[in-house]
Amino acid sequence: MKRWVLILGVPLVLSGCLATKGASYPMARAASGYIVTYQSFPESATVVCDGVTKGQTPVAVIYRYDREEMGANDLLSIDRCKAVWMSGAEQNYPDNIKIDPLMRMSTIGASHPQNVAGLQQDMAFDQQRKSAINAQKLQEERLKLEREKLLLEKDRRDELLDDLLHDSDLTSEVRRYPYSKTTFDVYYGSRKIEGAHASSFEALRYGYAKDTWNAYYQGQKIADARGNSFEVLASNYAKDTWNVYYRGTKIAGATASRFEVLGLGYAKDVWNVYYRGQKIEGASPNSFKVDSRGYASDIRNRYHNGRLL
Repeated sequence: MKRWVLILGVPLVLSGCLATKGASYPMARAASGYIVTYQSFPESATVVCDGVTKGQTPVAVIYRYDREEMGANDLLSIDRCKAVWMSGAEQNYPDNIKIDPLMRMSTIGASHPQNVAGLQQDMAFDQQRKSAINAQKLQEERLKLEREKLLLEKDRRDELLDDLLHDSDLTSEVRRYPYSKTTFDVYYGSRKIEGAHASSFEALRYGYAKDTWNAYYQGQKIADARGNSFEVLASNYAKDTWNVYYRGTKIAGATASRFEVLGLGYAKDVWNVYYRGQKIEGASPNSFKVDSRGYASDIRNRYHNGRLL
């Protein structure tokens, strides 16, 4: 019977019997194959199959599996593999296993030969390897938290600057968002805003502006926005009678009549929660809250910078 294999690294640690069948771990079952996980004691042995190195235990291999093709036979032929420890000790794995047709996965193990020296050396190597992996994971988590902290500080600075501009005199607002007008024309910096009505033009907050018919963001007309009902909310959010906008871009599906800005980039309506204008999938608006440290939560989950923790 022909077979194909796919090698997967599996973060699996088992205790007790190494040959436990149907071991559970966080990986979806193969759509059209049978998963065999090679385990060892001590772990960190190298799995070598037919002269090819597959990785250090635990290692998962997906074999071709067709229940109808196998018929009544419940044994699956697999590669001839062995566990090779750092000390040079070796132990063979079985080359056929009894299948579990329901789980479609099994675990086989190899124990360090008792009559071969090097067990303590191999246990020490396994511990060192796992310590190095854990240290790397901790370092990655620290870097991730540091990046999130920097993003949060940037959000706070941006909001503080916008609030200061709003609370100060018109000169400061115009310095950042340079709208100006003459009797007949409206400008953003030195660029004329085509079609803007000077007589009804009004500069708002966060780079927004409007006239009787249209609304604008940083001098660009906002598609479909209605000037006569356009209003700026906070933190770069704005709305008119029918739509909600973030930095001039319409938020698809947002309900203008029930839209509420929560701060630190978060907002919600009766159906959804948003971060910087993007919907947070699965977040519950009824229970969603934002705290002073930039974290947010609903009845089920916790979030940071709009991402699920």
